[in-house]
Amino acid sequence: MPEVSRIDRSASASPGPYSMDALALMQLEVASYIEEITIELGSMARAAQLSSLAYFVDMTRLEA
Repeated sequence: MPEVSRIDRSASASPGPYSMDALALMQLEVASYIEEITIELGSMARAAQLSSLAYFVDMTRLEA
């Protein structure tokens, strides 16, 4: 499982002008990782005939 860097919660709520690119990149990386793992989770849920769970996992993947 790849490491996801943590956001320092003590930092300002509005990022400075030079950190927007870094924030956008981090958001893209996290969304891509979530998409990857939900593909596998959806397959697992379908294999176990957990159709409702598979549906919600697929919705999560689409949002990511």
